[in-house]
Amino acid sequence: MIDIGIRVALAFAALFAIGADSLGQEAMQTFRGLYVNVDYGFSVEIPDGLIGKGAPTHAPNHGFTINLNPKSAVWVDATYDMPDSPHTFGRFNTRLGTLKAELKSWKTTGQGSESLYRAIVARGFDRGTPIIYTIQLETTPAYREESFRVFESVLNSFRIIPVRP
Repeated sequence: MIDIGIRVALAFAALFAIGADSLGQEAMQTFRGLYVNVDYGFSVEIPDGLIGKGAPTHAPNHGFTINLNPKSAVWVDATYDMPDSPHTFGRFNTRLGTLKAELKSWKTTGQGSESLYRAIVARGFDRGTPIIYTIQLETTPAYREESFRVFESVLNSFRIIPVRP
């Protein structure tokens, strides 16, 4: 079974790769600076000079993707934990803001290239209902330094805020 963070990353990557315009949908929203999500109760700072792209205006606002270059992206996502497929934590080894979190790093190789991944996942609550917060990076060795710097910047800016009633 694929972990929720990986499923989210794959969904964001597929949507971004296809592009909203080619699907005949509204253009994706763009975000700069402080990103505040009152639907899922969090905020993060998008580093200067970078743009986050999210779902079209009328779609659910789970988060956004920062494309750093054609082979590197950082995803920020929040979604309610589903009872039929709850997120399973291995062990809490760090924090995401004030929340206990799990940080994982891994790499894959295929078609002659290597991809590096880092993800932090935490569980928060909206009036007792669990929310899974994920910040994930995918990059290549050539872009590792820049990508990890952006990942850490977004991670360090994460804050929990009240969810819209």
